[in-house]
Amino acid sequence: MDLAYAKSWRRRIPLTPYEALRRADQDEAYAITDRATFLTAKKDGVVSNLRVYVEDGEHLLNPCAALVNLEAPKNRLAREFAHWLASEEAQRIIENFGKKWRLQLPIFAPKNRTQVEKKYALVAKL
Repeated sequence: MDLAYAKSWRRRIPLTPYEALRRADQDEAYAITDRATFLTAKKDGVVSNLRVYVEDGEHLLNPCAALVNLEAPKNRLAREFAHWLASEEAQRIIENFGKKWRLQLPIFAPKNRTQVEKKYALVAKL
């Protein structure tokens, strides 16, 4: 794609991801965001016009990481928390988070998958 052409229709507005979604909904625009931010905004009822056009795939992966500052005075607690995040208990919480919300869709994929299950795809649901 010609970058000059892309600049003619693309705008960058420095907002938080949540506020960017609200703005895109208000301006009848598009936005690129993560699943958690989109589903939270849907749950809160602040975006009513936005629909998912593309989700997941190798170009839209948004993995998260637990980072621990090894120099921090309380890094032992941070390390314990990061270790807990990888536990079966935490992974069940992560995999099911959001399923009890109004939309009944998971927010995150657990560590053994890069995407939520296809049956929860936003393209088909929203």
